[in-house]
Amino acid sequence: MAVTKLLHVKERKNGSPHGGMYDCIKYILDPEKTENYWIGGSAGTKTEQVYQNFMETKQDFQKLDGRQCYHFVISFRPGETDAVTVYNVAQEFCEKYLGNDFQYVFAVHTDHEHLHAHIVFNSVSMVDGHKYHYADGDWLRYVQPVTDAITQKYGLQALVYEEKRKGMDYGAWLVKSKEGTLKDDIDYAIACAANYQQFLKIMGRKYKIRSGYSQKWNSEYLTFKNDKMPRGFRNYSLGKAYTVEAIQKRILNKDFQPETGMTNYYVPPIRKWTTTLSGSMRRSEYLTPYQKRYMYYYWQIKKSQRKFSGGRGVSGSSRQAEEYLRCLKYMIRENIQSKEELGERQAQLHELKDYYDLQLAVADQEDAAHKKILTRYNYLTRYIAANKDDDNIGIYENELDELEEKYPIHDLLNQEQAAQTRETEVKEQIKRIKSEQKLIKKIQSKTKRKGVVL
Repeated sequence: MAVTKLLHVKERKNGSPHGGMYDCIKYILDPEKTENYWIGGSAGTKTEQVYQNFMETKQDFQKLDGRQCYHFVISFRPGETDAVTVYNVAQEFCEKYLGNDFQYVFAVHTDHEHLHAHIVFNSVSMVDGHKYHYADGDWLRYVQPVTDAITQKYGLQALVYEEKRKGMDYGAWLVKSKEGTLKDDIDYAIACAANYQQFLKIMGRKYKIRSGYSQKWNSEYLTFKNDKMPRGFRNYSLGKAYTVEAIQKRILNKDFQPETGMTNYYVPPIRKWTTTLSGSMRRSEYLTPYQKRYMYYYWQIKKSQRKFSGGRGVSGSSRQAEEYLRCLKYMIRENIQSKEELGERQAQLHELKDYYDLQLAVADQEDAAHKKILTRYNYLTRYIAANKDDDNIGIYENELDELEEKYPIHDLLNQEQAAQTRETEVKEQIKRIKSEQKLIKKIQSKTKRKGVVL
């Protein structure tokens, strides 16, 4: 598969701030890789010449800091094409995408079976001094239309963007946080344990566990420590989802799955009630004694409506009849045949709601630093994209590069999106549970009535 990589070279903290740009130019122009003649561009063909031209443009517009240059790589499969074609592809891409706006140099490397072209261009425009900035989504909007037209012209496969991961691997980064590692171990133990005692046994394989009682929080707590931790961590310091009570609930309720069949229990008006359903309701032999009373109340009210010619009497009795019908249809749908079964369903819903409330608590207790990092990252990205001609843009680019180097930004963004999706699903389940709980309370309140008030 022919691929394109889009990279950037940042300002160095040690030594010359522009040393990274110099080394990048020197690397792509290495005569052993390019066979000395597969080089082109608008900034020269020698390392010193290209570097000096880039630097003069930066000095002219006083934009020496921040990202120094951008480095694109276009790579083809072994045997897919020849060096001349790769050279032409790189040259046409630079002419169409960069034009006369940015200085550039490109070289075709032939030292591997897969031929590939390197393109390096200045981050500062030599026309008006604005800085180039690649943002997520620019490949589809701006780059791919250019590459598709060129590869089609030469009969090559369309180029595919290969994203370069920024920052360290998420797993490696998470290991740096003792708190994050402990959370993972607790989550794993909860998933494996059948009860609380087994949970403690699993955790005891990696940690020394000491229990205690907090007067401040009026609850039991656990302290976990191992040789890699400078001090012990109390479980409640990890968030509400990691208290002893929460852990016990999570072990108990971990097998619960969202009830996809749950609905908001709305019953349409009686006049829209289908005759088939109403006919089955009349056949009382299909109803238990507990269910029959609602059928009886319903028909008593419908019968009484004949006494009214209109006004509040009819509308009031219709609403009352609709409530009894709604209760009856719910019990038939859920196969609730007795008061005891209704109580069991109510208890199950209570546990389900506790479980989903706990899921929301887990989401709320996600490391606040993650959200702070992403908020800053999003701000810097938007600011740089909107202020390319700002003289101090390099300061913001440096900060953005530091964030991308220190944290797994793309993993955090994906994690945040997944968390939002889960939160929406959980809230929808809670909404449905509340709807059913409300209906059960109506059924219970009607059960207490000894008659029907008309």
